[in-house]
Amino acid sequence: AFGPRLPAFIPDASVLGVQLVEQDFCFSGYTAPVPLFKPPGPHPDTRWLSDPQIYSTISYDAASPADFPWEGSVTVQCDGTLNALSFLTNNLLAFVLQEHRAVQWPMNQLILPLSNPIAVRTNDTVAVRFAYRAGCPLEALQESLVIERQAQWLPLRRAA
Repeated sequence: AFGPRLPAFIPDASVLGVQLVEQDFCFSGYTAPVPLFKPPGPHPDTRWLSDPQIYSTISYDAASPADFPWEGSVTVQCDGTLNALSFLTNNLLAFVLQEHRAVQWPMNQLILPLSNPIAVRTNDTVAVRFAYRAGCPLEALQESLVIERQAQWLPLRRAA
């Protein structure tokens, strides 16, 4: 009745990433820093402050991990207020070897607000740490977040 059956899309792999963002949490004049799900891509109320950092890759032909701990340093790409992290999932559905590319299916991104926003400048380094278990509540991930701007050491100049 509804036409031919649609194909089933089963990914070969998923790539998980995290990105520093400045998110406008103002809704109808009220500020509410709450977790948000947004379609992939740029949005006028979200400023990307860094490139995405890959924190895990899941291959579906092997056992999937249950825990996702990550700790890393992220370089800030533009001045702003770091007040949220964007969690990204990109599914790889198929690999087109002749063209050296993959058929991708990006999922909605999760924007998690930080409890303490941080003013950042271009080239600052931010230490990010989190850990979560697959399927855990968003609150568990949010409570695990540790974000710190790392000290910038300027080289000393020698007197001539």
